[in-house]
Amino acid sequence: MKKIILSLLTLCALPGCSEQSMNAPDQAKDQSAKDQLMINFETITVKKSQEFNIELRTPSYGYWAFARLDPKLLKFFDKTSRKTPEEIANPDLLGCAVITTYRFQALKKGTTSLVMHLISINSSILNTINYTINIE
Repeated sequence: MKKIILSLLTLCALPGCSEQSMNAPDQAKDQSAKDQLMINFETITVKKSQEFNIELRTPSYGYWAFARLDPKLLKFFDKTSRKTPEEIANPDLLGCAVITTYRFQALKKGTTSLVMHLISINSSILNTINYTINIE
């Protein structure tokens, strides 16, 4: 069974573990960017019964949640998290993002939509990713 991995780590300008995020003027710019909802569209093509992963950068101030997932066409297995390269290089920095990997399997032929929201700690939606999943 062939597996694919989709890396979507830089979909939007989210602050992470960088020197820029430590500077007050840059934090103001980052806050302005966070106040605007960003919507991204991606298309994924997989084979029936194929497993695939979606990787997302998850900031320390939020989490990704499913807004739409069709269980008739996609099976969600699990999610795992690991440190970002920035955090590995600078282990003393606080508030670093993590890389979250979501594992799925395409169940049958068709087209479906998978929508994920980045939810902030105050429950507002910061970002939306809309995946069109084509299952052949």
